[in-house]
Amino acid sequence: MVQLIARPGRNAARQAKKAKEIAHVKGAIIWHEKQRLARKKMIKERYDEKAVASMQKRWEHENITLKKKQALRNAAEDWKLASLRPNRAVNVADGKYAVVQPGQIQRPEIPAWVHQRISERKEKKGLAPDYPLVVDDKKYFPMVKGDRVVVIRGKEKGKIGTVLTVIPRTHEFIVQGVNMAYYDSKVFNAGDQDIGPRRESEMPIPMDDLRLVVPYASTSFSPNGQNVYEDVIVDNVVMERHTTGIDPFTGTDYGNAEIPKEHQYDPETALPIFHRYIAGTRYRIAWPWETEKKPKASDSTLPAPNEKAAQGWLSKTLGTLRHPITTLQSWRSQPAKKQRVKRAEGPVSVDTLESRVETIEAREARKQRSAILRSEDPKYKDAHDVVDTTRNIVEGSESMSYTLVAPPFPETLSQELRGDIFELRQEARNDTEAPHKPVRAKYMSEKALAAQEFAQRKARAAERMKTPMQLRWEQEQAKKKLAKKDGPAVDTDTLLAALGQHMAANGVKLNSKKVAASQVAELD
Repeated sequence: MVQLIARPGRNAARQAKKAKEIAHVKGAIIWHEKQRLARKKMIKERYDEKAVASMQKRWEHENITLKKKQALRNAAEDWKLASLRPNRAVNVADGKYAVVQPGQIQRPEIPAWVHQRISERKEKKGLAPDYPLVVDDKKYFPMVKGDRVVVIRGKEKGKIGTVLTVIPRTHEFIVQGVNMAYYDSKVFNAGDQDIGPRRESEMPIPMDDLRLVVPYASTSFSPNGQNVYEDVIVDNVVMERHTTGIDPFTGTDYGNAEIPKEHQYDPETALPIFHRYIAGTRYRIAWPWETEKKPKASDSTLPAPNEKAAQGWLSKTLGTLRHPITTLQSWRSQPAKKQRVKRAEGPVSVDTLESRVETIEAREARKQRSAILRSEDPKYKDAHDVVDTTRNIVEGSESMSYTLVAPPFPETLSQELRGDIFELRQEARNDTEAPHKPVRAKYMSEKALAAQEFAQRKARAAERMKTPMQLRWEQEQAKKKLAKKDGPAVDTDTLLAALGQHMAANGVKLNSKKVAASQVAELD
């Protein structure tokens, strides 16, 4: 606050106003200096961002686009020159023909802050952010080492493999056995070790060319009634921070409430905890380290760990989630069916043993009786025709009933029923009341019904708007039509006579043969 000092011979108010103006100017200078520095920083970030993008485009142009164009140009030239084409197989003697050079695999780095700015601009537009996610200047990918992925573009399209390495600086992955190429031995920097002039290994694949593959329960079932799991491609993965549920530090279950921000990190690695889901669902995809098989106690010399004591926050959280991989393991490790309740142990009496023996003998006799064919039983001797074998004899079904609409039929059935069927058809044809064709309602779509209803409403509205003169004219026209139908204006004989006179006046001559034939017909 400006301290006012009263001086003799001067106005205190004027002095205070001047001090206030000086403070205002100093504040404006400081504010403009801050704005200038902020603009300078923003301009520098934009310049660096454009430089990174231009480096990426330049590298792709030099190492991908130009290489493709040169290869196509060489192929066209070799086809035109035929046997005169040049030998392009250089460095064959050194064993380094068609090998990948170090400069061809060193993509420009994508800084974390540049990727974060791109994602922030997308979020402002309402779009989903690009992966990987950037938290505390560290990148987090939706696919990690140990995941199964499929290639969706390029010459290796459709191949599935396991991720071996993630390259955060260029957002690329190395997949086992996919996109193989021969490298120059200088790339591996083996030192004194002799690995030859070239070595086959996997080439990095961009993250946009890969999709996650997970087992998912299909609609079909196995003979035992269990779900059948098939590999499905997850086109879009959503990553979310572990902000609710069990606190990894204290073990407190917060439910839907948010965990304290300082506790939203893994206590072992001090990194943020992420869960990944199939987009549009709450179907959680487990990380590879969550589904690894734990070593058995017999495989090591160490004592067996206490599972209850080792069960932490992550295992508690995963216990409530149904994931395709964990569900598959649960099906495989499903306990056997519950056995029947055992009878109480004790001395068995003789009567009990005799009743058990009688029960077994009765069961065996019942099986033997059911195995006997019904054709051997005199009760069913006349139940079937010698022409055909009935189903009750073949299948041994005692509840078999025959109908005229289901096989088996005797061979003479059609001949026996032919006369009855012919008589029924004749009666149906001669029946005047029975319809000869089925009456079927005409199918009309919802759009056609709406158009028909609109036309009917329009016609009714037009009827209501008619004037009395229009109604009178319509009635007169209807009366004239009825009068013409009941009594025509000209009789048939009169019309024929007038037609004959007209023909005679115009000199039309009739054929004598036709006239004679008509006269003979009249005489007959």
